[in-house]
Amino acid sequence: MSREVTTHNKLINRTILISGLVFLTSMFLGYYLLKDRDATSIWRTLLVNYLFFTSATAGLTVWPAIVLISNGKWMGSLEKLSQAGISFSLPSLIVLFILYKSSPEWAPWYSSSKPWLDNTFLFSRNMILQIIFWLLAVAFLFSRRKGNNTVLAGILILWYVITFSVAGFDFVMALDPEWHSMMMGGYFFTSALYIALALWALLAVFMRPAEKSALHDIGNLTIAFCMLTSYLMFSQLLPIWYENMPEETRFLVGRMNLAWKYISMALLVLVYLGPVLFLLNRWVKENRIYMGVISLLILTGMWIERWWLVSAELSRHKVEFGLPDILVTAIFISLTIGGIFTGLRFFKEPAPLKTSNA
Repeated sequence: MSREVTTHNKLINRTILISGLVFLTSMFLGYYLLKDRDATSIWRTLLVNYLFFTSATAGLTVWPAIVLISNGKWMGSLEKLSQAGISFSLPSLIVLFILYKSSPEWAPWYSSSKPWLDNTFLFSRNMILQIIFWLLAVAFLFSRRKGNNTVLAGILILWYVITFSVAGFDFVMALDPEWHSMMMGGYFFTSALYIALALWALLAVFMRPAEKSALHDIGNLTIAFCMLTSYLMFSQLLPIWYENMPEETRFLVGRMNLAWKYISMALLVLVYLGPVLFLLNRWVKENRIYMGVISLLILTGMWIERWWLVSAELSRHKVEFGLPDILVTAIFISLTIGGIFTGLRFFKEPAPLKTSNA
């Protein structure tokens, strides 16, 4: 075994060990420090982290399918990093079930008389959609051991769009049962791909398997999805602002004129405008340190964005961030990183992408 492979395996093993220690420590502290806390704040941060980390890992597993469909040839060993996101499938489904069981304590739609917002129906459809999505992701993972499977890749992408559009409608829009937006589903799955790109870039920098050209391609994709995510949010907010209809401004007023005003402004810099300005330079996209820092800032900003979407609805007049948010987020980070690196330890390299004869 070469020295490079040995170093690579040691890095993976140490990361898994550290993730395990962080997970156990966070669980221990959470049990003793949060057991007397208001349960509503714990369920709120559980929903925030579920939405963020499921977005990140599910989007991560879809990106190889997108590159395959678009006839890209640049992934190389980066594909293994991306497919390792499938390791979060079981924790994601378990958390979804926990959210269902606890929903009487926190879900604003729980007492709604609208058929679409029936609590059992809402969680059941999301559970079914996500189980099928993860099964398709596993099937695509095994199909890549043999070669290109563009049919399965297309099905996975389509099912991803459906699954996370519904999740956006059900777990973000439904937090205010009286507010409606046709843009929320599209915004949610697009921003999930944006989160996944930032995570992919960070993994590529940390594991050092990527050539400069591959980092450059991920940087260009990050710019594209940053602009697309910004456009979809702007397209949602602009009609609300100029139409000024009470049933629509409910979303905007709570985030622009109350306690969340400065958080909204910070998001403009962290996730909507800032990354484009930094990543326009080719040298920045190909530099591992700068690309890693920008990716980490995007991930931080998008976590705040998911927190902003959820918490600004459940706590309009007060910005609540404290120990529950820190400990629950640490648990999710350790689960995600530990799972991804465990996947890297055992997953085989996928078959190289074949060059089209067309």
